[in-house]
Amino acid sequence: MCLSTLTGIADDGLHQLISKGDQYGKARMFQHALTCYKKAYNDPSIKDSVHIKLMLLKNMMYIYDVTGREFDLIETTYQLHSLAEENDAPAYVAMSDFMRGKHIHYQGRYEESYALCLPALKLMEQSSYAQRIVELCGFYAALTRMYMHDKQFAESMEMSKKHEQVARLDTCGNMVCSLYRVYTIRTRLLCESGREAEADSCYILSQQLEVNDPIANHDLIPYFRHHQRYDEMLDILQSDKERLTADGDTLGILMLHVLKEEVKALYGLGRNQEAARSYEQMEKVQETMQRVNLQLSAVSVRNTIAKERQLSRRNLLLACSIAGGIILLIVILVLFYHDRLQTHRNRTMMFTMRRLMYYRDLVMKQQQRDSDEIVENEEETASDADRRRFIEMDRQVMQGELFRHADFGRDELMRLMGVDKNTLATIINRYTGTNVTGYVNSKRMDYAVSLMKEHPEYSLLAIAEACGINNATTFIRNFKNAYDMTPSEFRKSLEELPPLTVKKTNKLTI
Repeated sequence: MCLSTLTGIADDGLHQLISKGDQYGKARMFQHALTCYKKAYNDPSIKDSVHIKLMLLKNMMYIYDVTGREFDLIETTYQLHSLAEENDAPAYVAMSDFMRGKHIHYQGRYEESYALCLPALKLMEQSSYAQRIVELCGFYAALTRMYMHDKQFAESMEMSKKHEQVARLDTCGNMVCSLYRVYTIRTRLLCESGREAEADSCYILSQQLEVNDPIANHDLIPYFRHHQRYDEMLDILQSDKERLTADGDTLGILMLHVLKEEVKALYGLGRNQEAARSYEQMEKVQETMQRVNLQLSAVSVRNTIAKERQLSRRNLLLACSIAGGIILLIVILVLFYHDRLQTHRNRTMMFTMRRLMYYRDLVMKQQQRDSDEIVENEEETASDADRRRFIEMDRQVMQGELFRHADFGRDELMRLMGVDKNTLATIINRYTGTNVTGYVNSKRMDYAVSLMKEHPEYSLLAIAEACGINNATTFIRNFKNAYDMTPSEFRKSLEELPPLTVKKTNKLTI
């Protein structure tokens, strides 16, 4: 539903802002649309307009889902669910529950995801929501893809048929577009289930509708790749790149997926140099996404600390306000409550750190899978072999925390990679931009940062020894070379949690 059609918006400027967001959304320029919706949501004039706030939260939630912004998606989904339950809006409860199910499915928890999505689908079917048909189309499309991903092709086809039935009920002028999405998803489903002749017929049927939907077109990419129709793949991908560039979304997950498919298409056409350039660009996008995720993690930790401090101050004031009776009893109550509060804070912080480490591991695993997938599609060269050696060596160093040993250095790296010292130096320099000593120091300094964040009570000597450096002076010098500040300055800055700048020579560029 376009928000601009809502009644109850008295402010013409706000109405124009929402209309502009709707137009950007239709053009699939999600960053621009998101800017408009966020500005409208923060406008004081809609403070008491629950329905408008629900619609804005819904649209922002869908944009966060499409653009892969997990932190914002989780928060917005929670806000939508809470507001919908408070105001008895079952349709929006269904939307938020379904989105939670999709997100759980991304994490590989398939049974839990269906346990959320299917009841949400039933709740939406029973609702009186004005745009119920449009939302049901989205639900069925998502379930079709989820079952297809799980290789449950019979269930996926059942969802696709229901999707088509609901799409034909659309009387708001969206039926053709809805059917186009049905047929593009079904084309992919039939292709992946081995029913190629039916897939070809379904593809022809989709093209007869003469619709151009960038989101639906992505379901055709596996079909084109399977039939080695790389030129048609590139047409879709080039259009997506132009749209993302115009939207300012050149460093997000959508661009990463576009570049990944572009590399495959270019290699399929034998345009290896162009494929290599696209692969290099893809790696830069991955590195940027990692840095952004770390920054978001820091913001999340900072917000958690701020909330806990605010809660602590409020409770302390409350405790002081009721003081006046038996002093001993007041002291006992304050100490008891403080102990519980401290325990709760520790649990909250541990949960946050575990979640952040989980997301960091996901990013590292995804980068490893992407690198392996690209290598499988290329012919074996000496450069490829060196790259895989380096990636495997780096993985063993990180997983085993080998850099924490004081004697870890060139000899151990030579053993891990199976090369001589000259070849080792060449490979390290090629993929890190520094020498063997610089590579080892970068690992140790990254680990030192983690220790100082997690254990502020540790002395510098204890941290240095934990990182494999037996001399505090050497540790301080290496830390300053890496981050342009001493360990003491970094610790002092932790209260403000500013972004940490790392020299380019310490980045891992493969």
